Amino acid sequence: KTQTALVPNATIKRLNSIILASILLMLVGVTVAFNIKSNNIVGIKSFLNYQLTYFALYLFFVVSYIRGKFIFERSEPLIPLILFLLWGVFSLFITFFKYSALEVINRFYSYTVLSILIVQVFNEKRQIKWAINTFLLLIAASVIYVTFQDLGVDFIQWGMNVHIAFFGNPNFYSGYIT
Repeated sequence: KTQTALVPNATIKRLNSIILASILLMLVGVTVAFNIKSNNIVGIKSFLNYQLTYFALYLFFVVSYIRGKFIFERSEPLIPLILFLLWGVFSLFITFFKYSALEVINRFYSYTVLSILIVQVFNEKRQIKWAINTFLLLIAASVIYVTFQDLGVDFIQWGMNVHIAFFGNPNFYSGYIT
């Protein structure tokens, strides 16, 4: 018997729901995660991003194993991403700054995995609406927070007058808004 015959469809649906939830949690968690007592806000956001992305990838492989085949929806924009990732791995062998290169490759790899998972998992209109609405809600919350910061009311003591919402870095905020 195949693995699919041994495991009910409800289990596969539940695992897919957990994958979807971890991607949405990553969207929310990485956005609002900060710790003003830590000087490294990037570390907190990166940790959440990597852990939730790789957890979702692990569950995706579990679902593929249960089904007995690796189902992979083909997406043309992913081919250049994968080629660029392979180039990054190759460049690791010729660089003098191996730790920095590994860090950048890991970051790019997690974003590539996240892109692949989104293409694979978000296949229903309801799921896409959830993701878009979550993203828009977070943008609205950040705009409201920045408006408060512009008015001089900040709920977090950043140590300076900033207009970055809860991102901790103006580059993160501008990248998220665009």
